[in-house]
Amino acid sequence: MEGGRAAERVFAIILALACVASVCFSASIPRHTGSAEEERFFAWLEGNGARLPRVGLGDFPGMGRGIRAVKRIREGATFIRIPSKLLITEERIDASSLAAAARRHGVYLTQDQKFNAFVLLEDAKENSFFRPWFDTLPKRDPRGTTWPLFYANDELAELQKSPLVDNVRSLQKRIEDEYSHLENALFSQDRDLFPASAFTLEDYKWAASIVSSRFWIIRGQKTGVPFADMFNHKAWPANDRRTYDFADFHFVTLRDGARVVADRSTKAGEQVFETYGQQSNDVFFTYHGFVSEGNPNHCVKITDFRLGTGILDAKEKHYAKRVKILELVGVSPVAASCVYYGSIPRDMVAMARVSCMTLAELRQVKKSPELVFRDDAISAISEEQSRDLLYLYFQKKLGTYATTIEMDEDMLETGRLSARMETIVRMRLEEKRILRRAASLLQPTASSTRSTPPIPPSETTTHASEGESDESKVDVGDRDANRDDVAERPWIVGIEDRAAAWLVAAGLQDAAAASVVYYAEMTIAMGITFALGNSLLRCGRRSSGPRRRVLLPDGAARAVIRAQQERVRQDEANAAPAGSQAAAKPQRRSRRK
Repeated sequence: MEGGRAAERVFAIILALACVASVCFSASIPRHTGSAEEERFFAWLEGNGARLPRVGLGDFPGMGRGIRAVKRIREGATFIRIPSKLLITEERIDASSLAAAARRHGVYLTQDQKFNAFVLLEDAKENSFFRPWFDTLPKRDPRGTTWPLFYANDELAELQKSPLVDNVRSLQKRIEDEYSHLENALFSQDRDLFPASAFTLEDYKWAASIVSSRFWIIRGQKTGVPFADMFNHKAWPANDRRTYDFADFHFVTLRDGARVVADRSTKAGEQVFETYGQQSNDVFFTYHGFVSEGNPNHCVKITDFRLGTGILDAKEKHYAKRVKILELVGVSPVAASCVYYGSIPRDMVAMARVSCMTLAELRQVKKSPELVFRDDAISAISEEQSRDLLYLYFQKKLGTYATTIEMDEDMLETGRLSARMETIVRMRLEEKRILRRAASLLQPTASSTRSTPPIPPSETTTHASEGESDESKVDVGDRDANRDDVAERPWIVGIEDRAAAWLVAAGLQDAAAASVVYYAEMTIAMGITFALGNSLLRCGRRSSGPRRRVLLPDGAARAVIRAQQERVRQDEANAAPAGSQAAAKPQRRSRRK
């Protein structure tokens, strides 16, 4: 018994010491950085009923100000409560002097315009109720901020071929149009309330950036929540399969105010992160001014991939049949897709397969359209050609950027970029990584029956794609030399180039070593290219009539074949005696008769 009581006393002492240590450690973590504005901010929050027992503010390298845990926070626990009187809501704005002025001048305000103008109006007041909060917000710095609303055209050009450029320019124009409308209809009509010095276009852009980057949007309703707007974003780990939404951890009502539930556990002294939701980097860049590296929700938008891109057009004989099959499975012949890291959009796969189907395959799939989403829906050759088509597309898309992935990575490693330029480079780098990964998924492997990759002809090759052929201009060159040429430049070639590429990859120029081997290989090659072109190599044809049913433009293929035939004839003529050569000609003429 005495031993048991002694053990209990020891346990109680250890527990007490642990509690004291925990309290002392928590007490040693400052609640803010010590600045006067943050002291006023905390006094304002807690004086008006905010409950923040486990958190404070801190400065974090590369992120600036954020929220720090002063005590351990468990996932699922409510750790921030902000009362309604501290919130900026649409109901508060509708009862403000801004709404009264708008009604007086007959100006209708959208939700965005209400919040932007209200923030600007309250920031212009020295005695604003929200002054302690607004003093902690990012200052006006048009050249230093990473908010894209302040980007100049030359800075947007650094995004290179990113589809995000048009999105940012569209947002800039919308905000400029909003300001122009409000300036003419409202601000200029009441300068006592809206002083010109505080209501410039740059001021309005600042207010719009504050609202878009810091205010909550839950079920379509915006809310400004002081202190809770200072979280930095951090996505869930890639292996975390839980589904979540911003509204699952953030709650707001007019009666109870706002509260935040922890979406992860955080130790005392560490930065408290939250997710801004399952958003693409397009949203983070455009509205928040940052890029989340390795974001599993980021994608590259594709709008220029169409049925038969690069190989077919609307005049192709069976183009309408291909469109009909896509319609049956709910796929548009014009892509509006998002390419995520490590995956290819199913609508692009379907378009590529339908583009490469033979007539027999089109008839088969028409009976069961869902087959377009199956790997075994078409022949192996057609499937490889569809992968080839997508591979070429992603390679070409990647090649439109002015810098490579390696160049961008080197720029970031120097550490000499401005905050704005660093954000831009990170954004375009994430896009390039997604495109490169997509291409790598489609790249021919050593076990593939395709060439790996198909070898384009040398730069001196001329194609007779218009029906003309001039053998003297065709120079396929040595196969190894062609491979060296490929290594010196990216494999982004036109469909016409791939006609000679296919023949070169098949090794036809080696047939010149012996006439028997030559004619055997030529018979096979011509049989595949012309006799079986309609069933095996239909993909990629540019059909202007019933005879143009080959893998690629037949003029280029014929030009290369003629060049090989002429080369063999010349070799035979040089090697054979004059008498035997003369005797051979009548025999060939007699066979033609």
